[in-house]
Amino acid sequence: MAVRPVVVWPDDRLRQESVAIVAFDADVRALYQDLVDSMYAENGLGIAALQLGDNRRMFIVEPELAGRAKTDPPVAFCNPEVVETSEEQQDSEEG
Repeated sequence: MAVRPVVVWPDDRLRQESVAIVAFDADVRALYQDLVDSMYAENGLGIAALQLGDNRRMFIVEPELAGRAKTDPPVAFCNPEVVETSEEQQDSEEG
């Protein structure tokens, strides 16, 4: 579909409340494709709809991060919920 500009911190749009996806229609499929195109354009491993200025509750990740084959399409997560947390922390920087 389209590569869209990525919203970066401290843009207020990143603090807006997300809304649930209630219908999996052509509009949501278009959002998925925009997320895919934009993630690859940024050489990313994942991206959220909010990072494109869209407040629908959706993000995608590279298939290997989701335990899939490298040749599979990016995996979409819609309406995710945090069901458990841990005190354990992981740094994203290797040092």
